[in-house]
Amino acid sequence: LLIGDSLSSDCWGWGQGLPRYFKENVTFVNYAMAGVSTKVFLQSAEKENMLLIKPDYVLIQYAWIDASANEDRFTTLEEFGDNLRTIVDMVRGFGGVPILVTKHAALTWDANGELIPSDGDRNPITREIADELDAPLIDLYQSSTDLLTELGESGSEFMRFTFFPDDVVHLSPTGAVYVARLVASDFPGNLSLYVTGLSDPLPEPE
Repeated sequence: LLIGDSLSSDCWGWGQGLPRYFKENVTFVNYAMAGVSTKVFLQSAEKENMLLIKPDYVLIQYAWIDASANEDRFTTLEEFGDNLRTIVDMVRGFGGVPILVTKHAALTWDANGELIPSDGDRNPITREIADELDAPLIDLYQSSTDLLTELGESGSEFMRFTFFPDDVVHLSPTGAVYVARLVASDFPGNLSLYVTGLSDPLPEPE
């Protein structure tokens, strides 16, 4: 199961690219949705469904909406950390493995064509909670930073979701495949046994 905000959703995020990297014996459900913060998730039907499904592994990617100006979705840094702790404990409570994932790097570049840092103030908390609770961490921010730096500004333009003008955080379907491969490449422990296709050619940029 994948829970998170729009950055990992099926609509505009890397979640849409993840199924291609799972073997056929895996059932994958994506509950990541636009507009959902940790606060919203903990009050949602999706949380209740997760408790009913009891998935073996839960990928947890939040940060973007938690920093929203919308007070119904916003969390303070302390609340964000506490909510991650609650979700990790909840997953462990039904015997699942929680895997924390940092939000990926934004496609923002300076006048010299250098990638502008976009780690934000919640990715560090995600890393801290993973360390504190001894939970697996996929540092997607770091791996996506490396990928974008390698591709460069013009070479990574195909990854951008272009429906909204000036959108620098959401992904095209092809971009989602590239970022999802970063996630699957860092799957921890036994989950890596269910991965396939990492060495397959990536789709050509559109």
